[in-house]
Amino acid sequence: MSLSAAGEEEQKICLVASPGFAVNYGVNYYRKAQQKLQQALPNYEVQLGIACDDQPGFALEAIAARVDRLYFLKSSSYWAKIDSLCHEAGIRLFDQEQLSCL
Repeated sequence: MSLSAAGEEEQKICLVASPGFAVNYGVNYYRKAQQKLQQALPNYEVQLGIACDDQPGFALEAIAARVDRLYFLKSSSYWAKIDSLCHEAGIRLFDQEQLSCL
């Protein structure tokens, strides 16, 4: 939670798509779910996170879709490139192995 310019408390929710579901349904499906959740919870900022395992192609799709967060395996040989692309796009990158809810 953070404070907005008006001093009101701003709350954030992150919708995270697990790797299997994200690949099967695609980023656009979760973007629509994010929008519906945002409409249902107008007092919250709803962010979208995508978990990609070690699938660089899908990670590129998520980066191109400008998700808010990307979860990728830090142990992957593609980590450095994905990290660089996320940094350029302003996307927060996390080590998926440290995400306990998947």
